[in-house]
Amino acid sequence: MKLDFIITELDVGGAERCLSELALHAKAEGHEVRVISLGPPPPTDRDGLFQKLAKDKVEVHFLGGRNPWQLLRLVSRLKRLIRANPPDIAQSFLFHANVIAAWVYPGLGVPLVGGVRVAEPRRWRQRLGGWAATKMTKVVCVSQSCAAWCRVHERIPDDKLVVIPNGIELERQPSGTLCANSIPDELKKERPFLLFVGRLDFQKGVDQLIQHADRILTTLPEWDLVLVGEGPLRSSLEKQIQNDRHRDRIHCVGWQPNPRAWMEASSLVLLPTRYEGMPNVLLEAMAESRPFLAMAVEGVPELLGLSHVGVPHDRKSNSGEESNDDPQLCPAGDWATFEKKLIHLASNPNLRKELGSSNRRTVEDRFSLKDQLSLYTQLYATLTNKLHSSP
Repeated sequence: MKLDFIITELDVGGAERCLSELALHAKAEGHEVRVISLGPPPPTDRDGLFQKLAKDKVEVHFLGGRNPWQLLRLVSRLKRLIRANPPDIAQSFLFHANVIAAWVYPGLGVPLVGGVRVAEPRRWRQRLGGWAATKMTKVVCVSQSCAAWCRVHERIPDDKLVVIPNGIELERQPSGTLCANSIPDELKKERPFLLFVGRLDFQKGVDQLIQHADRILTTLPEWDLVLVGEGPLRSSLEKQIQNDRHRDRIHCVGWQPNPRAWMEASSLVLLPTRYEGMPNVLLEAMAESRPFLAMAVEGVPELLGLSHVGVPHDRKSNSGEESNDDPQLCPAGDWATFEKKLIHLASNPNLRKELGSSNRRTVEDRFSLKDQLSLYTQLYATLTNKLHSSP
């Protein structure tokens, strides 16, 4: 098969890693693969995925889109690429790539598989996502609850939805790659720390975490809090931290090249997110045998084998009973429960060790990266066979 994989950008992120691993897997299976990024090349300190693709001689194109007014030129470049070498099937990842790919590929006779990785709360995006899905042959969702969200909010027919959970590479990253000059002195002294890893934006709820940090750190005087990541909220978060009486114990260390090394060094990973699909950061923490505490939003309970198939319109967890029973989950937005469970976990090292070991077994049993990638290529083969056998 000739396969196109199209994504908004090729920076470092969960969707970008999934696309890169999928492209490499498909190439290893003997397929002709092309990766297309709507944006410009990533900066050299964050181009690891591009370098990995280039090393295996995967064809990569950057269309250079940066602003909305470049849309027509970007679409024109994409059309030229497709006309010069049309693929058998295309797979898009993330909202902007889904919409632009839906605009271009089906009109040129190329079947398109979309990719939905988050339960999008913004109405205008839901409408555009629903329109894009009408042009797609299939839509891959990363969790059952994400698919349920698409049925309700984007009105995507059930027979068009396919669920392929995220997968994770199990091999541990060497802790020696953790940048020594970015580790605060307090952490070098082996103080236990709570860890947030992710984009510093509204979705991830990190602003609320900092709002509650004073009470948490007062109760846990021997602990620190570390934030790993970049994003639009970084400046405002740093101002919040400066006004906190525990500011010397809250460390905003920015983007790090090996977040799994930070997870390995941490005692508890936090995800206070407002909405998700199936967060890779928790899979990474589980692969590092680390316990976590997360809001039970879309896809999160499914990581632990709990049912969370449908999300009510008010976005509250419909598995609140399960969330309250599980020490690593709390109902979405319930910060009283979040703080209570966090303090309980921080105070019980044996429970943290037990949960970390259980998490590792779970990803080994249920979230193999190889199995995930094979499901994608099996889907493409089934779709292309059906198209070729159609009269």
